[in-house]
Amino acid sequence: MEEDRSWMYNGRRKRNQVSADWILKTTDFLDRAFSRDTSADGVMCPFVTCEHTKTQAHTKQWDTMMKHLFKHGFRPEYTVWVYHGESDSDPTRDDVLRQRTFDEDGDAEVHRMDDMVDDVRDAHISVEEEEPEPIARAFYEMLTASNQSLHAHTEVSQLDAITRLLAVKSQFSISIAGFDALLNVFGALLPQGHKLPLNLYEAKKFLSALTMPYEKIDVCPKYCMLFREENSEKTHCDKCGESRYVEVQNSYGEKKQLNIPMKVLRYIPFIPRLQRLYMSEPQAKQMTWHKYGHRYHPNKIVHTADAEAWKQFDRDFSEFASDARNVRIAIATDGFNPFGMGAASYTCWPVFVIPLNLPPGVCMQKHNMFLSLIIPGPDYPGKKISMYMEPLVDDLLHAWEHGVQTYDRATKQNFNMRVSYLFSFHDLPAYGIFCGWCVHGKMPCPVCMEVLKGRRLKFGGKYSFFDCHRQFLPHGHIFRNDPNSFLANTTVTTEPPHRFKTEEVHVRLQRLQPAANGEGFEGYGEDHNWTHIPGLWRLPYFHKLVLPHNIDVMHNEKNVAEAIFNTCFDIPEKTKDNVKARLDQAILCNRPDLNMIRRQTSGQWLKPRADFCLNRTQKKEILEWFQTLKFPDGYGSNLRRGVNFKKMRINGLKSHDYHIMMERLLPVMFRGYFQPYLWEVIAELSFFYRKLCAKEVDPIELESMELQVPVLLCKLEMIFPSGFFNPMQHLILHLPYEARMGGPVQYRWMYPGERDQKDLKSKVKNRARVEASIAEAYILDEIANFTTIYFADQVYTVHNPVPRYNVTVESRECSLSLFSIKGDSTSRGVTRHLTEVEWEAAMLYVLTNLPEVDDYVGKFLHEEWSRRGEPTRQQKENLLRNGARNGCPNFVTWFYQQCLVTIGQGENSDITDYYGYIKEIIELSFHGDSELTLVLFNCHWFDPAQTRYTPQYGLVEVAHSSTLAVYEPFVVAHQATQVYYIPYPCKSVPALIDWWVVYKVQPTGKIAAPVDKDYDFLPNNDNVHYFQEDGLQGTFVVDLMEGLHNVSEATTRDAEGIVNDKDLQLLNGSNVLQQDESDSSEFDEDEEEGPIIDEYF
Repeated sequence: MEEDRSWMYNGRRKRNQVSADWILKTTDFLDRAFSRDTSADGVMCPFVTCEHTKTQAHTKQWDTMMKHLFKHGFRPEYTVWVYHGESDSDPTRDDVLRQRTFDEDGDAEVHRMDDMVDDVRDAHISVEEEEPEPIARAFYEMLTASNQSLHAHTEVSQLDAITRLLAVKSQFSISIAGFDALLNVFGALLPQGHKLPLNLYEAKKFLSALTMPYEKIDVCPKYCMLFREENSEKTHCDKCGESRYVEVQNSYGEKKQLNIPMKVLRYIPFIPRLQRLYMSEPQAKQMTWHKYGHRYHPNKIVHTADAEAWKQFDRDFSEFASDARNVRIAIATDGFNPFGMGAASYTCWPVFVIPLNLPPGVCMQKHNMFLSLIIPGPDYPGKKISMYMEPLVDDLLHAWEHGVQTYDRATKQNFNMRVSYLFSFHDLPAYGIFCGWCVHGKMPCPVCMEVLKGRRLKFGGKYSFFDCHRQFLPHGHIFRNDPNSFLANTTVTTEPPHRFKTEEVHVRLQRLQPAANGEGFEGYGEDHNWTHIPGLWRLPYFHKLVLPHNIDVMHNEKNVAEAIFNTCFDIPEKTKDNVKARLDQAILCNRPDLNMIRRQTSGQWLKPRADFCLNRTQKKEILEWFQTLKFPDGYGSNLRRGVNFKKMRINGLKSHDYHIMMERLLPVMFRGYFQPYLWEVIAELSFFYRKLCAKEVDPIELESMELQVPVLLCKLEMIFPSGFFNPMQHLILHLPYEARMGGPVQYRWMYPGERDQKDLKSKVKNRARVEASIAEAYILDEIANFTTIYFADQVYTVHNPVPRYNVTVESRECSLSLFSIKGDSTSRGVTRHLTEVEWEAAMLYVLTNLPEVDDYVGKFLHEEWSRRGEPTRQQKENLLRNGARNGCPNFVTWFYQQCLVTIGQGENSDITDYYGYIKEIIELSFHGDSELTLVLFNCHWFDPAQTRYTPQYGLVEVAHSSTLAVYEPFVVAHQATQVYYIPYPCKSVPALIDWWVVYKVQPTGKIAAPVDKDYDFLPNNDNVHYFQEDGLQGTFVVDLMEGLHNVSEATTRDAEGIVNDKDLQLLNGSNVLQQDESDSSEFDEDEEEGPIIDEYF
C-alpha cells in the first residue's frame, strides 16, 4: 500500500508554523536520506526553491536543510523521493525529472529565473513574518508561476515567457495597444489551457512583486508648494490661494473641484532602486569596486573614486567610508521638449540619480541611471526647482542620518546602507538653477562669482569676458605687461581671483538679506547673482563637498568648437566676427587693420578679412575635404550629408560631431590656410580637450594644465574679437581643476543624460499626458532591466545587446595559443594559393609569434652558441651593419633585432608604432589530424623612419607614399590597433600634400578579455555613444609664441563689402569708421585714416 505523504504539505499551515507530526516525519525523512546517500556530492535539498538542484554536505548540512524545509516547505508534488533513496515506478516520470535536473545544473543556456526568485525572496521576505504582506503575497504568486509551464507541451515557465515579452516591449518602446495585440496573437497560436496573460495589465499584476512604486505629488499651479506630508490634505495653496484641483462651474454658477490635480510631480524614490543593485550577486560585488577593484594604472585617475573630491569626503567622514557598500550618488538634470524642436513650446525636466560606486565599465550605463523626478511642463522650472527637489532631498537626509536596511546578496547579510550626494552635472542653464546662481548678466560664472565681472559691449549688447584672464597668470608673466594685444593701453597687476571653497560659499549664503519686495536678495545683479538657496544645502555634509557641481564638458566643448567653426567660416548670423564685433573691437583694442572701412567716393562699407577667416576658395576646399572623410564604423556621423556648398557651411551638426571636430579635425582642417601662430593656438586648444576628455587622466598633468590654460585663453584673446568670449569660453579655465577633483569626464558630462532623454522621448505615447507616459514606461523598464539579468547568455537584452558584427565562432580545441584566438569571417571569400614569397612570410610570422616555439629557439641558440662560440667584436659590428648574410654566428639576435622589430606587438608595447592599411584579409588553413585556421591581415606598411611626431599637439603624421623596406606584410588582428588617416585639405602647401594625420581609435564591438576577480568589464562598446581617447603621448604645453605679439600690427588685407541692411543701418549711425580715398578693392595701410573712437563707458 502506498504511503500517505500528505503530511508534507498539510502539516505546514503557515510559514514557520508546523505541526509536531510534520517535525517528526521530516526528521525521519532527513535521517533516511542522509543514511542512504553515499555519493560524493552530498544530499540534494528538496525545499521549494532549491528544487533538488542544491547539494549539501553529509556531516555539516543536516541542520541547514532542516531550516530550509521549516522555512519554505517541500517542493510541490514531491511524494516519490527519487533523489533521496527511493525509486519511481513510472520510468517516464523519472526520466523527465532527471532531465530537468540536468538542465538546471549543467546547461548554461537556460534562464535563471529560479536565481531571480531567490534574490527577491532573500531581499524582501523576512523570516519573522507571520502573515504574508502584499510584497510577500505577490512573491509567492510569482514563485508558483516559476514552477508552472506556459502550457502542457513546453518546459518554458510562465515567468520566463512574461519576462521575455516585457523585455521586448521595453527595449523597443512598444505601445500598450501594440503589446496587447501581440499577446492576443501569441495566445491564439498557443495550445488550449495556456497561461499567457491576456493583456499588459495582467502581465504587470503577475510581476507586481518586482514592481517598485512611485509617488504622484500634486503641485500648486503657480509652483508655490507641494501638497505632501502635512500639506497633503489641503485643497488650496497656502501662498497664492490657487486651487489644487481642476475647478468647473455647475448649473448654478458655483465652482466645484474635480478630483483631477492641476499639476503633478512624479517622484520615483531612488533608495529602493539602490537596494535592488544589491539583490543580484554580480551587481552587489560591483558596488564595492570603488574600494576593492583592481586598477591597471594606479597612478592615473580612472574613476571618480580616484579623484580628490571622493578622497576628501572619505577623510572627512571616515565612518561612512569604512563600509564600501555605502553609496555615493550624482544628480543630473536637463530640460527637453518631448514633441521635438519644431513643435509647441514644452519643457519637461527629468532628474537622474546615478550611483557612482559601480566600476567604469558599467557606471554610466542606461540601466544604472535612475530616473528619480519628472518635473512637469510646460514651463521652465527656474528657481522653483528646489521645491520640486524636496522629496529627493528628504530621502537623501534620511539615507544619510539613519540609513536603510538592505540585503547584500554577495555576503548573504543585511547591512545598513547609507547614501551621500557627491556632485551634480548639467548644462550651464541647469547648473545655474541647481546651484542658485544666475548664469546671465555681468557675473555669469558660478565658480568665480562676483570676483570676475564681464563688460557689456556697446554694439554687441552682451557681456564679454574679453581680457579677463590675464589676472589668472603668475606675476611677471609677459602677457600681464602687454599694452597692445588685449585691451588697448592696459596692463594687469591684480592678484589671481580666489576660488571659493564650499564652506566659504555657505558663509556667504548665510549673509544674504531678503529684498524689500520679497523677491530675491539685496544686491542682486550688482554685488552677487544669487537667485535662491538650493535645497541641497539642507544636507549636513554639503558644505564639506569639494566639488558639489560640475561644468558639463560636452556642452562646453560643443559651444567652443561651434564658435570657432562659425567664426572661421564667417557664417552670417553665427560668426562672432560680425560688424558689431568689429565696431566694439575698434573701441576696445589696438587692431587698426581690422577696423571697418568706408570708401570716400562710393560710401561703401568694407570689412577687412581677419587672419582667422577663410576666403571662399578655402571654404570650398575644406567642404570638399569633408565629403571625402571616412571614419571607422560607429565612430562618428556621416558629415558629408550636411555639406552645403551654396551657403558654405555644414548643416545639422550635433554635440558629438563638434566633439570629433574639436579633438581630431580642427588642427588638420585649418593647417596651411592660417598663419603658423594662429594654427598652433587652435592645435593647442584641440590637444587640451583631447587630454581633458581621455578615459584616464594623470593628476600631475592636470595640475600643469591648470597653470597652462590661462595662457591658452590669453592667446585666444590676442586673436579673436571681444564678442567671441562669452561665459562658455571662460569656463574652459575651470575644467582641468574639476577633472582633478571629480575624475574623468565620462562620469561628469551629459552624453549619458542626453541619451536617456532621447529614450524618454520615445516613451511618450500619449501626448496629452507626457509625464504619466514616461513614468509608467519607466516602471516597466525597471522590471525588464532586473529580469533580463537572469536571462540566458544567448538572449539579447539591454544587458546583452545585439552585437554590431557577427561574433559567433566555432569552438576551437587547440593548445597552440595563436590558433585559439576567436575570429570568424562575416562574408563569403574566394580561395587562392599564396605565392612562395607570401607563404614564407606567413609561416615566418606564425612561427615567430607562437610562444610554444620559444623553447625550440632557445635550444637552437644553445646549440649554435656551443658549436660556434662567442662572436668577436668585429663580427658583431659586421653583423649589425650587414646582417646575417656574412655568416656571423649570432643569427637569432640579428633576427629578433632587425626583423621582428617590424612586427606589431599590440597597443601596450614600447616598440615603435608601425602604420599601414589592410590590403587583404586571408584565412590560412592547416590540414592534419585536426584542421586549424588562422586569420591574418595582409597589410601595406609605411616606412616608420618617415613618421613625423609633434607631441605638443598630439599629432602623428605618416608619409603615405612611403613603403617599409622589408617584406613583412602579415599581422593577426589582436596585435593591431585600429587607426584612420586624414589628409590635409590644403593643396597649396607642398609640404602637406605627402602627409596623412593618423589617429588611433578603439574598434566598435571590441570584446574585452575577462579578468578574474575584476568587475570592471564592458562586454562591448556598441552602446557607448561618444568617443574618448584611450591614452595620449605627449605633454600639454602652451607655447609663448612671438608671432602673437605682432597680431595687432596693421597689414594689407582683403575686404568684403557690407550689403546687409541692418549692418548698413548700424554703420551709418555709428561714429566708428575708416575711410579710403580710392574705389580700388586693394588698399594700403598708408591710405587709411585713424578711427574716430567714442567714449566706451
